[in-house]
Amino acid sequence: MARSAPLDRVAGAHAEETRRALDAFLSAWTAETGEYLRGAWREDEHTLTRRAEAIRGALTGAEHPLLNDTLRALGLDPLGSVRIELVPVAPPPGAVTYRTGDGPVSVVGERDLDDDTLLEVALHEAIHGFDSQMTGEREDVLAQLRDGLREAGLDERDPRFRGAWHALFFVHAAEMVRRDGRPEYVDYGERSGVYAKTGPVVGVLRALWPQVLEGDVSRGAFIRSVVDAIK
Repeated sequence: MARSAPLDRVAGAHAEETRRALDAFLSAWTAETGEYLRGAWREDEHTLTRRAEAIRGALTGAEHPLLNDTLRALGLDPLGSVRIELVPVAPPPGAVTYRTGDGPVSVVGERDLDDDTLLEVALHEAIHGFDSQMTGEREDVLAQLRDGLREAGLDERDPRFRGAWHALFFVHAAEMVRRDGRPEYVDYGERSGVYAKTGPVVGVLRALWPQVLEGDVSRGAFIRSVVDAIK
């Protein structure tokens, strides 16, 4: 593999040095991968299968359609699909959703997450996936919040824009976990430090979003409060 790389063109005088380094890396990788597949992978595979089945049951079970409830509360169309793949460890931030030709794929590192937190993270990534599939004129709260932030003069590249919009994913997923029979559950965003990095607007999101879900606060009032907190 290393010898097939166009190193003479891209590395110039350092081609041979680079080739030796790649050969050493690939040899070590092959040895370590074989050992892992013969040993630790068997246990990891068992764990991944067990936890994937538990997540699937929690999200799509007939008695508690948590995924559909989560999407409908945001106004997202629940008719699409998102593939969620569990892996032992994922690069920071530990979970990410990609767009592919076959639809959204979420990759979630499960090793350091308890069952309830894994459920929140899976919900969070599923929201990303379904959000990415929405087309046409949108009336969901994610689109409305984006519009409200833009109208307030915030550029989408502004960290405050991304922070407030993305914080709603954390807040909503955690709230849905609590409403699914885990009333004492503490948001992953709080425990991981994401909320602290996002700033005071998180307090507004956490205080008002449950009231939106209950119908006591309108979406419009919620978005205005979020924008005011950022300003």
